[in-house]
Amino acid sequence: MGLIGTGLSLANGSTVTVSGGDITVSSAAFGGGAMFVEIVVPASATLGPRTVTVTNANLDTSVLSGGLIVK
Repeated sequence: MGLIGTGLSLANGSTVTVSGGDITVSSAAFGGGAMFVEIVVPASATLGPRTVTVTNANLDTSVLSGGLIVK
C-alpha cells in the first residue's frame, strides 16, 4: 500500500494501522515523498471498508475512513 502526504517520515517514526484487527501492517519504507507498507489480508478477513490511520512520532494522526476495502 502506498501513502502520500505531508509529514510522513521514517525518521520521525510514522506508523500505519488498519481497523478491523485481522489485517497485518509491516515493512514501512519511504521514497519519493511516499510511505510504502506491506499489508497481509487473510482469506478469513471480514469484507468491507477499513479505516487507515497514520501516526507520526509527535502523535499527529491522519485518518482515512474507508481507505482500504476488503473484497
